[in-house]
Amino acid sequence: MRVRTDAAGRFRVDGVEAGLVRVRARALGSDLAQVAVQVPRGGVGVARMMVGAAARVAGIVRRADGRTVAGARIALEYDVDGLARTHATSDETGHFELGGIPVGRVVLIAELESEGLAVRTELETRAEREEWWEAYFPDAATLTGVVMDEDGYPLAGWYVRRETVGVEEAEGNMAKGLEITDTGGTFRFDGCPDAPQTLTVRPPGQWFLSPVGRLDGVVPGRDAVTIRVAMDAVPPGAFRGLVVDADGQAIGGAQVEVEALTPTFVHFTVETAPDGRFQAEHLPPSNYTLSITADGFVLLALDELNAFQEGDQRDLGQLELKRAD
Repeated sequence: MRVRTDAAGRFRVDGVEAGLVRVRARALGSDLAQVAVQVPRGGVGVARMMVGAAARVAGIVRRADGRTVAGARIALEYDVDGLARTHATSDETGHFELGGIPVGRVVLIAELESEGLAVRTELETRAEREEWWEAYFPDAATLTGVVMDEDGYPLAGWYVRRETVGVEEAEGNMAKGLEITDTGGTFRFDGCPDAPQTLTVRPPGQWFLSPVGRLDGVVPGRDAVTIRVAMDAVPPGAFRGLVVDADGQAIGGAQVEVEALTPTFVHFTVETAPDGRFQAEHLPPSNYTLSITADGFVLLALDELNAFQEGDQRDLGQLELKRAD
């Protein structure tokens, strides 16, 4: 929990469990102070701390060709001390000054969100000293491709993960990314550094499992790449259906949420076409719940749909949504 000191520097925290408690404090422009306090059962623990001077970092942000960058955000990689995360923005000349930096080894990130550019550095800071960082954004390029099975059939809704190889300073979207293939199996990554990339693919709703396809050494800015997935790695199941209202009229744009918890976790959403039809493909054997929603209609939930057999593609037929009152 966090509290603020009063004008005399005092603070009080109630409801603390008895035992050894670590207390940390930092004021604006100061370094972190911390102390361990023994809080007796039914009693009061007292912490006395003295905050010291913090470090500063100044620098300039540039593009790979040397041009300065205005409007870049420079910040600590994460909330180092659990109390504050200082940040600054580069001015029209690309310069920045960042105060209140903890003393010791810290990681800084410069990012230009509008272009998906980000870099990082590690610095050793000292109290009341100013360190210098000249941050360079790598050249950025676009990487496109398509995911197919061995027969050349495009795989829609598949996860494609990208990771940059050999560029330690790359950060954020420049270091890695995640995209989902469209209906034609294609994907696109913008803001990639001009360096080799590793691409891995996973079936719909299973972004956390081991990849079933991989492509190494992909260089952005060149021709589109093709990632082929072995047929035995493509889950065989599918749900198909037609969503209609009480009059039998198709409901386009309805959201069909597909979820399975055991034995395999799957979770993703597909949308009905203008003719009300939907298809959720590449599902592993499991027990599924489908939740169908549309504006102006009551949610329709289909529970405990049976686990698939090998090659099974189940047609759910016509599914009627009732209008909301």
